[in-house]
Amino acid sequence: EGEKEKREAEEKLRRENEIKGRDDKRKKIIHEMLQVEKNYVVVLGLITRKYLQPLQASIKSHRPLLTPASIKTIFSIIEIIANYHQLLLSNLESRIKKWLADGMVNPILLADIFISMSENMKCYSAYINIYEKSLVTIHQHKKSNPAFLQFLKQ
Repeated sequence: EGEKEKREAEEKLRRENEIKGRDDKRKKIIHEMLQVEKNYVVVLGLITRKYLQPLQASIKSHRPLLTPASIKTIFSIIEIIANYHQLLLSNLESRIKKWLADGMVNPILLADIFISMSENMKCYSAYINIYEKSLVTIHQHKKSNPAFLQFLKQ
């Protein structure tokens, strides 16, 4: 009788440790997802502020660095993508903050965030379809436009 109780207690402890291990792994994955999203939002912001906005502002100057068409080709819909990811990050942070307040982490409860934003993911098709042309446009302007090349080196 005592041996059976001991085995049951050991089995219960093993299951609890297994569950805790899975929970710890999930927390780590969720933290990594959040960190990757934060980094991506920062990079998109840098691209927008350091490159897109100055190039757009140069259009109004006496010596624009690129034509509006070239800027559109190079940057495509990056502002839409940046806004999407800022919203995604905000939703993820809000959910995780709620989990921390409740003392519980349930990664399954992230799915609705991605599902509700899935329509926005379609914008990546347009971005991917023009990506190669974007690279070619950058390369052509670097070769033929010294002012643009200098701008990139800053």
